[in-house]
Amino acid sequence: MVTSREKRTRRAAITHPATTRRGAAATELAVCLPIITLVVFGSIQACGLVYLKHTATSAAYEATLELAKPNASNASVLARATQVLAAMNVTGGTVEILPENTNIAQATAGDAVSIVVTVPASPNLVVNVFFMNPDLVIARLAATR
Repeated sequence: MVTSREKRTRRAAITHPATTRRGAAATELAVCLPIITLVVFGSIQACGLVYLKHTATSAAYEATLELAKPNASNASVLARATQVLAAMNVTGGTVEILPENTNIAQATAGDAVSIVVTVPASPNLVVNVFFMNPDLVIARLAATR
């Protein structure tokens, strides 16, 4: 016959591992949660930087397509790149035509022209506090008239 003292001892032996496991779970959460948080927000930040680079490259590409048109002008090339930046909700971007003082309307076939799109990183990122960001995202495409 099992006495009440033996029953209490068996119950304590059964419930004892569960109480220590609760402490282990809390410790695991305390260690893993900051790491998981860094990975999640770091991924969001990295995706934002990739998006900015893609947007700057797309704007430069569209500007070179405008450059190839026979009736293109400096204003139309700059407007096309700015239009792409605005469509992608990128603020503060600048577009340059190199070499400086190039008049696209007077350029002859075969003249080399570069389009440089510069976008500031910090104002265009959702999350920008976890890792070091570049100050600017720059895309440069060379084309011929």
